[in-house]
Formats: sequence, C-alpha cells, structure tokens
Amino acid sequence: MPASARAIAKAPDLTVWLNKEQAADALNTSIKTIERMTAAGKLRCAQRPRHGRKPEPVYDPVQLDGLRRQKELLPLTIGDGATPRAMLPASPAFAASPASNPRYLTLQQASAYSGLSATLLRRMIVDGLRHPIGARKEERALPAIRDGREWKIKREDLDKL
Repeated sequence: MPASARAIAKAPDLTVWLNKEQAADALNTSIKTIERMTAAGKLRCAQRPRHGRKPEPVYDPVQLDGLRRQKELLPLTIGDGATPRAMLPASPAFAASPASNPRYLTLQQASAYSGLSATLLRRMIVDGLRHPIGARKEERALPAIRDGREWKIKREDLDKL
C-alpha cells in the first residue's frame, strides 16, 4: 500500500470532532482555556477544511472526554496540600436538601429553591423588579452579592418573596 493511502486510512474522521465552542462546553471551561491547553500541548487540535472558508480548528472528542473525566476525579486541595471535604454539585436536590443548608445560594440553586427562573432572579437583582415602580430602587432590588463571576442570594431573602 502506498504511503499516501496509509495516511488516508489512518486519518481521523474530523466530521465528528468538536469545534472550539463545543470543546469548551464539553470541559465546562472557556474558549480561551481551550486555546491555552492547545498551545501548551495538552490538547490535540486538527484543522477541518471548509469550502470557501478558512479551516476550522477541531478537537478530538475521545481526548476531551478523557480530560473531562480526569478533571472530575481531581481532588480539591488547599494551600498545604490537604484535601477538604468535596463540594456538592449545584443541583435542585442539593438546594432543597435539609442536610446542607447554605446561607447563600447561587443563581441556579436559588432558582431551584424558589421555583422562579434564573433569568427572573437576575433581573430582580440587576433591574430591581421586586416592588411596584414607585418604590426606591434599594427597596425594589433583590439583595445579592457578587462572588467572582456569579451572584449569590441569601436564602432568607428568597423566603421573603
């Protein structure tokens, strides 16, 4: 068999590989992180040809699945190398469970806890849609704090709604 035929036979099927956005979603990370991982050689990238356009960078779904599994299995560590108690995932069961009763809830947990959509809660925080228009904005807004890139809402404030 000629060398070119062997290369074609071993070439991966790029139609099933994931683009940058899909790869970022698969790893629950940003597109920038995908680009950093590729530059560092931690993630294999190929160029999928597109008719009349630049080739699209695509990523191996098998490797992405392995990285996702590895990411899920990594223990949480603190500065001295000790592993703290594993954090529970944000889910409706967690938000409503009596055993874990956190004071502040993320937007998704607050949505599951209150039965209101996350979009409505975000609007209540940012735009102040709690009370009639005549009230002051401080009285209209749902009190919340920013923790990094996400909002945290007190459970007691949700109970007042």
